[in-house]
Amino acid sequence: MSKKIGYGIMISFLVFFFFFTYTKANNPENPSIASIQRLTQYLVELVQRKDYDQAKQVIEQLNSQLLAVPYKGITSVEGMKAIASLAIQIKKNLSKLSPEEELISYLTTQFQLAIDALNHKEQPLWKRYYSTLQTDIKEMETAISMNQKEKFDSALKKYQEHYQLIKPALQISKPDYIVEKIDSLHTALTSQKVDQNKEIILSQLKEAITELFFGNEKDVIGKIVEEKTLWNTTLGMGFVIFIVLSYVIWRKFKGAKINIST
Repeated sequence: MSKKIGYGIMISFLVFFFFFTYTKANNPENPSIASIQRLTQYLVELVQRKDYDQAKQVIEQLNSQLLAVPYKGITSVEGMKAIASLAIQIKKNLSKLSPEEELISYLTTQFQLAIDALNHKEQPLWKRYYSTLQTDIKEMETAISMNQKEKFDSALKKYQEHYQLIKPALQISKPDYIVEKIDSLHTALTSQKVDQNKEIILSQLKEAITELFFGNEKDVIGKIVEEKTLWNTTLGMGFVIFIVLSYVIWRKFKGAKINIST
């Protein structure tokens, strides 16, 4: 009887081991964002060396790995779309008979910034472009003040290139309404003909860019003031309660002392 039980346990263990091994073989673990970022860095290096044949193989690997990433809690639907769109564009341009070197380099840099935004929430690489965008806006303001339309158009084009470079990373890192706000200001700026109105839009754009990179300063200050007020109120109430309780205890102690003496 004990042998039959032993055989049964052994057979159960073998079946479980076979099932576990089969499941692991057919369902590999999801790739980490860090490993995808390393592969992306390799892709960038290949593009810099103009080794497009090897780069095509790497983007294929990235495509398959990106499909296995659990995006829930990491980014939004817009962020997922941005990554997928970039991967498709890179693959498409690498497959051309005469690849456009500048375009491929630009797309892979976009992709690198986007993947980095997935992996680094606190200090992503796209945040390094704050001064660049502000410099571009300053050049546009200067061109308007000097009535230099060609210089303004050149500065605007440069600004748009820099902004579009980090936009996929923004779609991963920021709520959609913030990116849409920036985009609407871009549309207003490019369609505006009156210089005075352009200056107003540029002023709004500077504020929006600062909010994009660092958050709303007013909200931050308001939160600090609110927390400080709450803390001070709590301390004040605690002090009042302490005084009242001390007085009650003193009265009870005094009453007890009088009763004892009488």
